[in-house]
Amino acid sequence: MQMRFPTVICENKEGKTVTLPDAFEAPLNLVLISFQEAHNNDVQKWNEALPRLCAATPKLHVYEIRLFQALPIGFQSYNRRNHRLNVPKIPHVSHWTSDVDLNDFNRALNILTISSMYAIVVDALGNVLACRQGQYQQRFGNDVKRLASTTHYAFSSVAAVR
Repeated sequence: MQMRFPTVICENKEGKTVTLPDAFEAPLNLVLISFQEAHNNDVQKWNEALPRLCAATPKLHVYEIRLFQALPIGFQSYNRRNHRLNVPKIPHVSHWTSDVDLNDFNRALNILTISSMYAIVVDALGNVLACRQGQYQQRFGNDVKRLASTTHYAFSSVAAVR
């Protein structure tokens, strides 16, 4: 059975909202998920590689999403608001935040820990094609390029690239 990206409502710093996976714009989407400030160094490594990766894979759209545990209204953390104001501007990349039930989200994607960030390759229908934990590595970048070059995105399993 194919793993599907869970429904997540995201907001950018301008206040625009999108619902993923419905709003995926490209045939191939790279979703960078971070859970905490400690992931900033890993996210930065991805950000450094993204201009080259996007230039080599024009079918790719990148979503960087900072997930926060959903809290009752009025308990929104300062870190969440501050994160939305300080995202770097990188061509081909859109930045979002979302309040989700982390247990449900992680269960849907078989994420066992939030101690590191994840890079998830998703097709336009929301099917998860590949997943990588941690900072950018050239091997995974090559896997993304290979996926983008195929007419149908067949990846043997998500576990193949972990």
